[in-house]
Amino acid sequence: MSVPLLLDKYRANIVIGILYSGSGQDAAKKLEKAIKELKRKKLGTDIIISFIDKIINQLQRVYDMTSDTFKWSNISVAILTLTQIKAQLSI
Repeated sequence: MSVPLLLDKYRANIVIGILYSGSGQDAAKKLEKAIKELKRKKLGTDIIISFIDKIINQLQRVYDMTSDTFKWSNISVAILTLTQIKAQLSI
């Protein structure tokens, strides 16, 4: 299996995990752990930033389509967390 396919599958699992996290804080922890794992695998910053952008885009689409306020909360926290991580990576 190629790296892009693995990343797509990993990203899908992360998005599902965010949606069904017990809280926004749990969602943020999952994201931080996922990004640390990508860094540990020595993926380039550009790949990690692209990965983050794709997660944000997916979350924004789900946010627009869901009426579940619990998921809205998790998505909002996740997007904020990802934006902060991306800013740190871009430095």
